[in-house]
Amino acid sequence: MKIRHVILAAALSLLPALAHAEAKLADFSLAERIKAKIAAGQPLDIYVSYHDVSNEFAPFMKAGVQRAATSDKVNAQFIGPVGADADG
Repeated sequence: MKIRHVILAAALSLLPALAHAEAKLADFSLAERIKAKIAAGQPLDIYVSYHDVSNEFAPFMKAGVQRAATSDKVNAQFIGPVGADADG
């Protein structure tokens, strides 16, 4: 089987999950304090905490947080311990 067929099959298998996620998102409502902050034009404060910022996946997550901070005009920070000390 060609790789493009595998990729197409994988993408098509995700469609039901995406539809479900969109339906759940439609049911989501923001807290009043967040709505007020948005209405006042104030940036949101978003903290993404990860259990080990030295983990191999952390740079990708940090890049996404940094992109949100610049493109979405939010105060976004990526925080967490170095090492597997989740309590830290």
